[in-house]
This record gives sequence, C-alpha cells and structure tokens, in this order.
Amino acid sequence: MPRLVAFGCSFTVGQGLPDIHPIIRPSNLAWPAVLGEKLGYEVVNNGIPGAGNSEIAASIFRYNFREDDLCVILWSHFTRFDHFTYRDDLTGNSQWGRNEFKNMLAREPIEEDWWKEHNRVKNWLTIHHTSLYLRDKNVRFLQMLGIVDPYTHPKPDLEIMNMVEGIDPTEFIIDRALDAIESPPGHPGMGSQKLIAQIFYDRIT
Repeated sequence: MPRLVAFGCSFTVGQGLPDIHPIIRPSNLAWPAVLGEKLGYEVVNNGIPGAGNSEIAASIFRYNFREDDLCVILWSHFTRFDHFTYRDDLTGNSQWGRNEFKNMLAREPIEEDWWKEHNRVKNWLTIHHTSLYLRDKNVRFLQMLGIVDPYTHPKPDLEIMNMVEGIDPTEFIIDRALDAIESPPGHPGMGSQKLIAQIFYDRIT
C-alpha cells in the first residue's frame, strides 16, 4: 500500500482535536488521516507541534522515503522563530524548554522591517530548497501554506516566487479554511481539517 507521509506543525498533528494525545500519537481527525482515508493510503504523520519551517524542512531531509511515498507538506507561520535543538534519534525528544523559549521570543514585539523581510525571504528559500531536494530524490510531493500573518502576503514581491514551480500563491493559503477551536486557540477544528484534506485531495486527483 502506498504511504502518505505528512509534515507540518500543530495543524498537521491535529492539536486540540478531541482524540489528540501529542505524546503518543497525532489525531486521527487531522487532515493527514482524513486525506489518507480518501486516497486509501497508509498514513505517516510527522507533524511537530510548534515547528517553524526550517524545522519542518529538517525533518523532511532526515526522513527515509520509500519509492511509492507521497509527501504532503503543510508549511507553518512565516513569523515563527525557528529555534529548535538537537533531536535524539532514539527517543525523538528535543531539549526541554524548546517551545517555552520560542514562545517567550514570540511575545516580544517585532517591528524592524529588516527582520520581516529577512524572515520572509528565508522562508521562501526554505520552501524552494525543500522542493528541489524532493525533486532530486524523485519523491512525489504536494505543499501548501497553512497560515497567513501580517508578514506573509498571498503574492510576495520576491524573485524567489518565480523559482518555486507549480505554486499558485492564490491557492497556496488555507487560513480561509479555519474554524478555530477553543483550546488551544487558533487551531483548525474538524471542519477545517476536512477542508484542508479536500484541498489536497482535489489537487491530487
């Protein structure tokens, strides 16, 4: 059976959904499970709660893909600080305090225009490099942005956009799909998870 191998942040894990148990397993109501059932694929959910796009890319680079895998990526915030530490290959655990440190930074006001532009370019370069990597490895893949924020625009005025083949910025954003749940706030509910899966399914079929 072919595998659907999903990567992303807490949106991909299914944070806050009724059956979530982030220490043991991702939610069976999150978009990877919904999409896998629609396609008849085995599902491997590699979502990392709190991950920024550099960490998502790093998890893709470390992954041992099979020949018939379909890699599906839901990228995270462009403004999220990519502070991630060494991950133990045996336990899968990263250094304690990783998210606490990142959340502390996120609470500080960021007003410098240079930082916004730098981070935006860095994120598009990360997405572009990951695309090239997967093509070089002959891995089938689809990707989509998960969140729009003040520093991420549907049509960024960046040369890098011309190098990311197959991406239509107007169809690359799914924040319109969000029916935010109460706890934790700002995460997609079951309706949004189904819509995310449907957007990917329509592109695949």
